[in-house]
Amino acid sequence: MTLEFEETDNAFANHGLEVHNLPTIHVSEQHRKRKAIMRAAMKMIILAGMLIVMLASLAAAQNDSIGEGARPGSGHGFELSSSSTPKAPPYCKPCLWYSGDLDPNNPNAAGLSNEQDQLVPDSHVYSAWSVEGTSTQVSGVFVNSLDTAGAGIDNPTPWEIRKHMSVGYCGIVVKTGKAKSTDTPTGRQLFGINEYTHRVKVKAFGLKKGTYWQNVTPQCFHNSVCSSARYFESTEDDDPAPLNHVGTKNLLDRAIWNSTTFGIDCANAQIEPPGNVQFSAGILGHK
Repeated sequence: MTLEFEETDNAFANHGLEVHNLPTIHVSEQHRKRKAIMRAAMKMIILAGMLIVMLASLAAAQNDSIGEGARPGSGHGFELSSSSTPKAPPYCKPCLWYSGDLDPNNPNAAGLSNEQDQLVPDSHVYSAWSVEGTSTQVSGVFVNSLDTAGAGIDNPTPWEIRKHMSVGYCGIVVKTGKAKSTDTPTGRQLFGINEYTHRVKVKAFGLKKGTYWQNVTPQCFHNSVCSSARYFESTEDDDPAPLNHVGTKNLLDRAIWNSTTFGIDCANAQIEPPGNVQFSAGILGHK
């Protein structure tokens, strides 16, 4: 059976989805046209990946319930439910900045490929945040992620802090390294996929006032779940009132996606609707 995708009003067609190879997107002088192309390509990748994962989960479950999460609705999308009420994150202590929780009840909730694994060897989401103090110290970095195979990642895990990132420009690395990451469930799920926190603690370092981008990329090449593992960084969709937000105001539509696997060269991580895109991520530290 041919699977088709209907690109209207965030709808998923009842017939499924047809995925085509996406071209590499290059920076051009026509900025507005380029952003439109990026938006369409990313929407296809995000929704395609999540729908494929959901269908795989349904097939594996057969007649068993997949629990609270995404389930087929009226044919115009998905009804979303949460397995627990979001709580202040215990994984953000001391909490310098936290964008906020994934909200499974928000119809815009989604995830974007942020992973190094057997299926997608290179894909990274960089979330923007601002430093306002003059003596800010960073001691850890984390992301919340929809992990299709459940618990199981390779350690040590790569992390980065960058500055001066923009569309078509990957910026300057401020700090980078590898450290042991947590792989802890948050109690939330979306599309039937459980969410996990991947947090690394690092030797404290200072940052000057300005805008920075952070990334933690879960890896899976060597353990028993890796043959089917995918990792999608959760979105935060409730601005201007994000759930359990801590620290400076979220910088919307500033996230950057970079992936050689998908032919993406530091694109704006734009997910519909435009104007309100952020990912669930945070920074440990203090002013």
